[in-house]
Amino acid sequence: MSNLSSDTAKSAVENNYLFANEAKEKFDLLHKENRTEAEENRLQELNELDKQRDQALLSACSGNLLSSGCLSSISDANRAMASYNQNIGNSYIHTFKGLLGNDYKNVEAVLTGKTQDHIEFEKTARIIAQNWDIDVETARDIATYINRGHSVAAAVGGIYSGKTLGNFATKVPDEIDANKKLPVVGETNGYENQVSTLSLDARNIALYSKLKEQLTHENLSNIVKNNSILEHAAFGKGNLTQSGALSTDKIERLAKEWVGDNAIKNSDGGFISADGTRRYRPPHIKHNSPYATTGIQANFERGYKNSNGIFIPESNLHINVKDDK
Repeated sequence: MSNLSSDTAKSAVENNYLFANEAKEKFDLLHKENRTEAEENRLQELNELDKQRDQALLSACSGNLLSSGCLSSISDANRAMASYNQNIGNSYIHTFKGLLGNDYKNVEAVLTGKTQDHIEFEKTARIIAQNWDIDVETARDIATYINRGHSVAAAVGGIYSGKTLGNFATKVPDEIDANKKLPVVGETNGYENQVSTLSLDARNIALYSKLKEQLTHENLSNIVKNNSILEHAAFGKGNLTQSGALSTDKIERLAKEWVGDNAIKNSDGGFISADGTRRYRPPHIKHNSPYATTGIQANFERGYKNSNGIFIPESNLHINVKDDK
């Protein structure tokens, strides 16, 4: 066996974050008795690679789970985890996950606290913080408490009395106060049997979804209140071209209002809101549209991302852009 420093040997068994094919290559090298110098270098390279990926993900997600860097790193780690479900060679039975169980568990560990549920929770917490002008930590506490089945009023008025919430409680709409919105089991005809079949978790999810829906609506209302031109984008359906034209400066200001803080930049130079429901596409030339009176339009869209991560617009507001400021 060729010379290998104790540090390299030690790091070689610290299986961190590798794709399945890389972990298998590392496994084979570790179990090879006589490694060449090139193989020693490759083994050390793999050891460094898994450490670098771990550190890159931790660094990208240390400040904001919804940042583009963090979401990209999470996506890479999820692809790595999925690679362990592939069969080894021509086998129909043996998978990388079965052979390299520790490596698979290490990828799982890297993704702890970074699942899609965690991402959705963070989106909701930031919507709460933005709409009711409170810090994100308090918003997370409120979202957690609501997710455990408590009403919004209880979360705000009772548990967090020691924190400065201003007039948060007065802003809670009746529609998302569980004590006012949900019927009482046994007191509403036909409701008791329906609810008795639901688990507490299911009711929590239903309430949580209702909260997200209400907060999203409030956020859109606040945007339109200050920028009425965006009403179709916020609440309309399908395509609409706004009459007249706006300067590029005004378009950029509207874009910032539309996507909000922590927006994620797209490859076309546009942005999508942190909660994934509002997209801005920057001015681009439209030669063949009879509605593009200036030949250039920007788009403000409301929609959602499907299971493949593709944005599906439900509304699309076209605004003509003129060159003057």
